[in-house]
Amino acid sequence: MPHPPHKPQLAATLLLVTSLVCLPTTGCQTRGTSATPSQVEEWSAWRYPADAEYGRDYNLTVVQDRGGMTLTNREPNPIRDHELWINRGYARSVASIPVGRPTAVALTGFINRYQEPFPVGTLLAPDKTQQVVAVEFYNPRTRTRHKATVWPPGDRALQLLP
Repeated sequence: MPHPPHKPQLAATLLLVTSLVCLPTTGCQTRGTSATPSQVEEWSAWRYPADAEYGRDYNLTVVQDRGGMTLTNREPNPIRDHELWINRGYARSVASIPVGRPTAVALTGFINRYQEPFPVGTLLAPDKTQQVVAVEFYNPRTRTRHKATVWPPGDRALQLLP
């Protein structure tokens, strides 16, 4: 009669099965987002403000880096209380982006209308990351959109240019 598996073997087997089930999907995480459930609810109700007029472009650079992006505000004042839109489909609110200091933002905090986070690759599926090609700030007080400059992924040297 075979002996029952030892506890370390059983634990290793459970870990392996859990890894195989959870890694390919986001269902084992909190839907793969860094946003809170109330933020997901709020931001998914927003629609891209396509009818809003464009204001002047903001002097702000964006560089995508793995699962995040770095925003560098070169405006004379902080950017406050805006909606931040990526690729016209994913949004989140922005309380403040300070002047001159690079600000890191997790891409998984951006939500689309279906309550899905921005696609970011994983260890086993790095090609799942969607490229950030357009970043716009929407000011709900003035009802204007403002474009930011998006640099190619990983091009941090360009952020230092005046």
